[in-house]
Amino acid sequence: MRTPFLAVVLLALVGCSRFTPSLDDQSLTTVRLDIDGGTCSGTIIAPSVILTAEHCLREKAKKDDDDSEEQGPPAPPKKPDPKKPEPKKADPKKVVPPSPFNDPFGPGSPFPFGPPGPGPKKGAPPFPFFLIKPPSDPTSMEINGMKTKINSIVSDGNDHVLVGVDHKFDYTAHLGARPEAGAHIHYWGNPAGEVMLYREGYVTSYHHGMMMMDAHGFFGDSGAGIFDENGNVVDVMNIINVHEHMGLDYTLMGAAELEFTKQQLHMMGVD
Repeated sequence: MRTPFLAVVLLALVGCSRFTPSLDDQSLTTVRLDIDGGTCSGTIIAPSVILTAEHCLREKAKKDDDDSEEQGPPAPPKKPDPKKPEPKKADPKKVVPPSPFNDPFGPGSPFPFGPPGPGPKKGAPPFPFFLIKPPSDPTSMEINGMKTKINSIVSDGNDHVLVGVDHKFDYTAHLGARPEAGAHIHYWGNPAGEVMLYREGYVTSYHHGMMMMDAHGFFGDSGAGIFDENGNVVDVMNIINVHEHMGLDYTLMGAAELEFTKQQLHMMGVD
């Protein structure tokens, strides 16, 4: 008489767990983003929604704002003041120590923006539902080589955006909680012109809300979704933390915490 009861219990336990997608299935939710000559990475988390890093799109908005400003006549050059000493010129041979957080899209790259902000303070109202509307023609980008129109962009204020596009995808990834230090992670990115390159690593620590990871990363990986061992997207690649000493570089990848509100996720159709 105990066998049927045991079978019912086992079926109940199986029904409560979410199926872990294979690596092949997870890779189908990762995409390459080509935006105005720059390359980033992203993850499909709803049929028409891409999760990526906000700084991947800022260069476009900044360029549009600069182009929309009226340019007046150039100001006459200022005459040097003989009483003030001339500023010292930078020594090109001098090595400047890197900052604690170096954005992989720093000076000289298509996306010269710094690390993400600290995010909302405790007790502060949630970030509003931002819909970024470009001042010029509708913004578009290429997703895996396919040109798509951007319908909406939702920001969490912490260097992440949900991008709504005019194409419906067949595969989507699920969001999950950030793992503890020591947990293994993996992701697909587009470094140095490569297409959807798979890499693995593990979480080393958390520093001021930033998830630090021992994993390889390079230009083009920004915006890539970070998967845990259960196939859930737990964060997004934002920065590279670089330490240089005696000609040697030591790097850790960094990911700012996702801070989308439930309202933002719901309005974009993300479960």
